Amino acid sequence: MVMPPTLPPPRQPLVFDASILQHQANIPSQFIWPDHEKPCLESPKLAIPPIDFGSFLTGDPLAVSKATQLINEACKKHGFFLVVNHGVDSTLIAKAHEYMNMFFGIQLSEKQRAQRKIGEQYGYASSFTGRFSSKLPWKETLSFRYCADNQSSDIVQEYFLNVMGENFKQFGKVYQEYCEAMNTLSLGIMELLGALSNGIFKSCLHRAVVNNVTVRKSLAFFLCPKLDKVVKPPNTLIDSKNPRVYPDFTWPTLSEFTQKHYRADMKTLDVFTTWLQQKNN
Repeated sequence: MVMPPTLPPPRQPLVFDASILQHQANIPSQFIWPDHEKPCLESPKLAIPPIDFGSFLTGDPLAVSKATQLINEACKKHGFFLVVNHGVDSTLIAKAHEYMNMFFGIQLSEKQRAQRKIGEQYGYASSFTGRFSSKLPWKETLSFRYCADNQSSDIVQEYFLNVMGENFKQFGKVYQEYCEAMNTLSLGIMELLGALSNGIFKSCLHRAVVNNVTVRKSLAFFLCPKLDKVVKPPNTLIDSKNPRVYPDFTWPTLSEFTQKHYRADMKTLDVFTTWLQQKNN
């Protein structure tokens, strides 16, 4: 009697636990990127003039003009600038970093209480192991929603209470206050940026180089349009020499594309445009 071939045992899904993986002799292959996508070790330093936001807020015409010019140049050249004298309480920033360290320092099983489900945008994610199987980033993220309207006044604090429990009440309170401060700052910066630029301003790809000595940490605040708002450039930026680069779209449509159909990279908006046109035809 011919016996059927023995099938190998199913491969266990990769679990990213930095507290374990950082002590392994070899980096798992899923985290190794192709050479052409690795950072250049000898890249020139980027000249980033600081934007004095405090001077801009005084309303002084000279300060406003200078800040606007610097940001315009930076956004056209590389899509990145540094804001100083922003007025956000340094104690609040320190608290936000303290609680960030606390969260990422707890056991993986505890962090997974806030596990982000596939297709969702909020929660804990460990290196996107559930979405991708190669070119994985060596990172953990914790994302949550903030909304400035009156009906969502304590949305951050309530999220952590519901997901992580009573012990995270103060954690949620700190990040509620932090998001409120960041929202105020972001709206001020948007006054400098004006409206969307029809491709005139650069969209930089966020990459961070990690090392085996110091943990790199970021607190990011993304300012997203309302769900029903149509994203498009102002008519004053469009003429025969500068035609429309991207079609009208809403934020949920772009979010669906990047969460379910495409892994964000430098071609995201171009591929999204093609996908949206095919979808609408």
